[in-house]
Amino acid sequence: GCKGKVSAPAIAPVAPVLAEGQEIAGIQDLVREIYGHCVPGQKPITWASKQGQAGQSQATLTITFDGSEYSGDFAQNQGLAKRLAARAAWEALKGVGGGGEE
Repeated sequence: GCKGKVSAPAIAPVAPVLAEGQEIAGIQDLVREIYGHCVPGQKPITWASKQGQAGQSQATLTITFDGSEYSGDFAQNQGLAKRLAARAAWEALKGVGGGGEE
């Protein structure tokens, strides 16, 4: 959620590593840090999921501010699938793991 105006210093710095189980909170914080602005009533992230073989789920996360999408690997349940998608987005936005030199 977004309450009123968010001033930059009020946002805690985003951790350099993403803790196991904290992926969704981590990507939400990172999106707020990068995109900064808050549109009332607009979620920073939307989710879509699809079913794979053997009941597995894959989640896709969309950053509503610019429409960029990130998908995780298939996982045994939707909760884990969302975490994998959040981690993929987090790593892409942070430029972690490959992605070339700056």
